[in-house]
Amino acid sequence: MVAGRDEFRLPPRIHFLRESLKEEPSLQIYDQLYVTFLFIDDLEGAYGCVGAAIGAIWASGRDFRLYELWMCRADFLLRRIREVSSLAVASLLGYMALAELTGQGNLDLAVMPYTVQQHWAEKSESVSLRLLHASTAAFCSFWSGDLTNAEFLLSENLALSELLEASSLSTLLFHSCLGLCRVIKGESSEGLAMLAGVVKHGAMARFPLSITLHLYTNYLYGLCLEGDLVMIQEVADFIMDKTILPCNYYHLACMHFCLAIAALRLGTPRKALLHAEAALQRGRMSNSQLIAPIAALIRGQALADLEENAQAMDHFNRWLPRWQDRGFTLFASTAFLELAMIHVRLGNRPLAAGYFERAGAVLPKGESLLALYRGRKFIEKIERGLYAPLPPGAVSPAPVQGPPIRIQMLGGFRVTINGQEVYDRMWKGRRSKELLWAIIALGGTKVSQEKLALLLWPDSDGDRALNNLKMALSRLRKVATPGLEEGTTWLAVKHKRVSLVSALCRVDSLAFVQAMKRPGKENCRELQQVLCSYRDEFLPDQEEWWIVDCRKKLRALFVRGALQLAGNGTGDKDVVLALLEQACHADPLHETVYASLMEQYMEAGYPVYALNIFRRAEKVISAQTGRQPGPKLHALARKAKKIIS
Repeated sequence: MVAGRDEFRLPPRIHFLRESLKEEPSLQIYDQLYVTFLFIDDLEGAYGCVGAAIGAIWASGRDFRLYELWMCRADFLLRRIREVSSLAVASLLGYMALAELTGQGNLDLAVMPYTVQQHWAEKSESVSLRLLHASTAAFCSFWSGDLTNAEFLLSENLALSELLEASSLSTLLFHSCLGLCRVIKGESSEGLAMLAGVVKHGAMARFPLSITLHLYTNYLYGLCLEGDLVMIQEVADFIMDKTILPCNYYHLACMHFCLAIAALRLGTPRKALLHAEAALQRGRMSNSQLIAPIAALIRGQALADLEENAQAMDHFNRWLPRWQDRGFTLFASTAFLELAMIHVRLGNRPLAAGYFERAGAVLPKGESLLALYRGRKFIEKIERGLYAPLPPGAVSPAPVQGPPIRIQMLGGFRVTINGQEVYDRMWKGRRSKELLWAIIALGGTKVSQEKLALLLWPDSDGDRALNNLKMALSRLRKVATPGLEEGTTWLAVKHKRVSLVSALCRVDSLAFVQAMKRPGKENCRELQQVLCSYRDEFLPDQEEWWIVDCRKKLRALFVRGALQLAGNGTGDKDVVLALLEQACHADPLHETVYASLMEQYMEAGYPVYALNIFRRAEKVISAQTGRQPGPKLHALARKAKKIIS
């Protein structure tokens, strides 16, 4: 609604306060007020106006693409940071973090303004802002798997919540976050009592609907983890009643997400799947990218409980790079645990052990495993399946189909022989591994012995280096001997050239190269399948020059394939976007990849996300090269801005 003539006779700040007190403030009026504040050089008013607009967009829960304009304005205002109070800066940074989190669904991006906000909140000596910072930053730390930091933030600021200077809003938001974290950690009775105390507090009647819904959603989240059916239904009905008519898609999505957790905990996975998919749908309708990663985990867990194993594994494997790229480390760790459990059920201990190990490896050092929405018994069940002895009379799992030796080079080194992993102690030192890596890096077949000797023993003379190579080849052959039939040779030497026997060995990196060179990969479905097999970089933890060289070649092959798939225009949109994001991560200076990703988002109707890709490209390219992105990216950014406006 456009402001009336009488309203504009009010001083701008009074007009701003009057609008902010409405249940549904008008973005159009905020827009007019923002221009007015800049015109009269009232920067404090402009700061407040941008924060209020971001808050109004979040409260409506309808279209989070609207954040983009106000985030651009916030970036502009922060250039004059020294001309306003610390309070104004801290408040605006908090709203910017809210927009990054709920709009982009990226914890890493949200943490940056929260980190800066902490400094300005302390500088302003505002107890309320410090509490708000602690509660939201703790949530981000928790989801990123850094439980120690989350607990530190909450315990450090607990005393502040008891001070009279703290507003009731900041205190209740802090206690709601603290209660929920305690429930998730297993301190159920104390956590639920805290959450219930928040929603029953007398100050709730004075809060805007959006804050009320947020606090009730946290309460529902805690209840769903414990499975109190009566209270779950009561709170869900309250949220539904407040959100269904205003079409508050974001809070509806949060409600369905919570109900999916409850259904999963109560052993009704089909119901959990339906609620998870409803959450994903409402999340798309609100244009919030936060809902998708949190609801995707529940969807995968529901599929696993329905024993839709192939579908569940595919779902988790597609989402794992997205969770890790966006900072949702705890979700990635939980997904690895889910994959471990699936393979335990299938009787494949080696694969299960690998996933179980990766679940711990992705977490920050010192953090314990936590299976979200499952509980400690879930982890104990995996451990029993991994380490319990086979019952009397039981036979070992049948050998896997295909070549008995499987060598993984993409995303890390791993070797299995007939399904049994070759552990570090079996390699008898690093040199055998390096020899195998070198053979694979040089193509895996007909590799010159002289080249291998020069590569691995560059400081030795020719004869000594060749003698070292012969001994290393002998040791390498023995690594696989116990798992193969007597007399089987998996490593062939002929005419002074070394080859892996293809009938016995499958190497993921070599298979990827062969598939990319195979005729007919113009077929979108086949190309998409091949690209999805490129899990990660070639031996990402190793930095020998010949490994780095091979890594660059494979990376370039993957990036070209991702661009080809995007250019074909017939691939699965979600998969294409995920592959292009992976290509961006692999080659962060490749402007054609950024351009393709921006085009894909605009074709899908998300110009805001396209503009965010440009901002990311601008930041990375400027930091690493000292220059600005090229004209094509700037042209696409202008196009995205035009669509938004």
